[in-house]
Amino acid sequence: YSWAKEAGYQEHQIYPTGMPVSAGFLLEETRRHMGPFFGATLLVICLLLVLMLRSFKAVVYCLLVALPAVVWAVGFGGTINGRISIVAAMAPMIVLVLSVANVVHLVGQYRFERSRKDARESLISAFQEVGMACFLTSLTTLIGFSSLRFIPLVTAQELGVVCAVGVVASFLLAFTVVPILISYSDLPAQEAKQSKKTYEILNWCQRVARSAPRRVIATSLALTALAVVGLNALIIDTNLDAKFYDDHPVALAAKFFSERLSGGLSAEVLIDTGRSGGALERDAFISEVVSDQPPREPSLDEEDEFGIEDDELGIEDASDKAISPVSKREKIDAIEGAKGNRYLEQLVLAAEELKAFRDPTILDGKPVVIGAFSVADIAQRTHLAMGGETALPSRAQFAAQLALFEDQGGEGLGSFVDEDRRYLRMQLRMPSLGTRNSVAFMKAVEPQLRERFPTPPGGIKTQINGIDILLSDVIEALGIQLYIGFAFAALVITLVMSLVYSSWRVGLASMMPNILPVISGIGILGLIGLKIDIDALFMVSIALGIAVDDTIHFLTRYKLERTAGLDKDEAIRLSLHETGVGIVRTSIILVMGFGVFLFSPYLTFKYVGLILPTTMLMAVIADMLVIPAMVYLNWIPVVADD
Repeated sequence: YSWAKEAGYQEHQIYPTGMPVSAGFLLEETRRHMGPFFGATLLVICLLLVLMLRSFKAVVYCLLVALPAVVWAVGFGGTINGRISIVAAMAPMIVLVLSVANVVHLVGQYRFERSRKDARESLISAFQEVGMACFLTSLTTLIGFSSLRFIPLVTAQELGVVCAVGVVASFLLAFTVVPILISYSDLPAQEAKQSKKTYEILNWCQRVARSAPRRVIATSLALTALAVVGLNALIIDTNLDAKFYDDHPVALAAKFFSERLSGGLSAEVLIDTGRSGGALERDAFISEVVSDQPPREPSLDEEDEFGIEDDELGIEDASDKAISPVSKREKIDAIEGAKGNRYLEQLVLAAEELKAFRDPTILDGKPVVIGAFSVADIAQRTHLAMGGETALPSRAQFAAQLALFEDQGGEGLGSFVDEDRRYLRMQLRMPSLGTRNSVAFMKAVEPQLRERFPTPPGGIKTQINGIDILLSDVIEALGIQLYIGFAFAALVITLVMSLVYSSWRVGLASMMPNILPVISGIGILGLIGLKIDIDALFMVSIALGIAVDDTIHFLTRYKLERTAGLDKDEAIRLSLHETGVGIVRTSIILVMGFGVFLFSPYLTFKYVGLILPTTMLMAVIADMLVIPAMVYLNWIPVVADD
């Protein structure tokens, strides 16, 4: 940019494109997002806390835990990773939201207890009531982030590390800092009228779950089936240029190059001839003659019948081939040397085919390959400059011209053929396709390329490579790893729930209501026809770890009430009243806190701003309706009487 501006160009006249440019601007987006979006998230959470808690001191206590947790996460997590990538830039906001949600449960329970007990007893009761639940929710959330280690993307793993540190820090700080703060300056008791509206909603949830539990569960299953349909219709696509907003320099440059020049995307075709010198087809026009004469130094001006010196052909001197006491020298076959080079001919035909490729499902039938360049282009131009009568040089002429081109300082040869003349490369100039179109393009043209350039024994098969192509391969591998990561998170969380409640039935049953929220967060994108970015896919495991939190809070409270001797109906009512208020509050914080990402111009952040809030919203509905319904039906036997 600086050089272009010094040369007199205005900023709107500069169009940077290509993978290094996109990667560079991603770093700029990282720096641009971490500050303003963290500030916006913090502002939203502060407003919510003021409205919910109606106590300035309680809000300050929440922030005195959440903000240090963010510092720990970025400091220690960033140190472990060594950097903060664009995806990991979401971590401070995620940790902030989760930390506040954790403290709200503790502070809310303390203020509830404070309305009927002294400070010391209220603090002990609050620890007993929500301590274990908060520990378990922190553990399950930690498991969700830890599952990102299964994903073969560094960005996903970095996000997992930073957020995992933040979750641990949040729990430790909440249960040390909050009691210390309360011991120095007590919090006011919660007024009953503060939660009046919430109690009315929770009472309605209990009535519905009690009167029509099977209908509630049937509705949940129907919505789950609809979410599965959305998953099947989901389009997974990644386009680096499309990650930026429409008037971003990268997006403008991609559009400019696609419309006016030969595209901004570079893809490669690698061709393996199977042997050193294969690109020159030396074996076809050079015969080997064995002589019993002692080695001799060849004259520098010694030429063959084509007027080509041996060293121009890339042939080693006879002295280099000496095998004492016999030496070898190579001689050109006049007939075979005059034939055309098959690889040059096939490169020209392949380039014509690629540039003629059209598909109505890719770029609306527009050209996909705008330019195809290979050593054939150098050969054609060199041959023409040397007075050649044919379009392409013969085998011997090509070998000589290639050596001459290199000797005369010609540049760019190494971009299309290696030093040993075994591998050939064709460079394709294309518009930005995205992974979905790239896969379709590959499937259409690679069989033709492999027919023209068969894979030699033990060689490398001919295929198209490039950033979008590599990303499409990553998506395929990522899909498998996502299933593994999600299965790991689900299995470990189920085991934790089974151990806590001493029942595998409780562990399995408690996971059922959380499947709908998790798949609905992704499935809704498929239902409305949106594409999903590769970076947003790994939100699935994270969403599961967070979604199960409300289930843990409800069941833990319900078990305490039942153990205290209350009947099922009263235990559910008290659980909804005491824990339900905290669940509703934290769910609002999660939905609104993660919803800030929707306003980001960066595509991946937008997806997160849609997926996580949808998951949290569906999770609170499931926990307030489906879990009580399952308890009424004795499907979750938390205690023996169930």
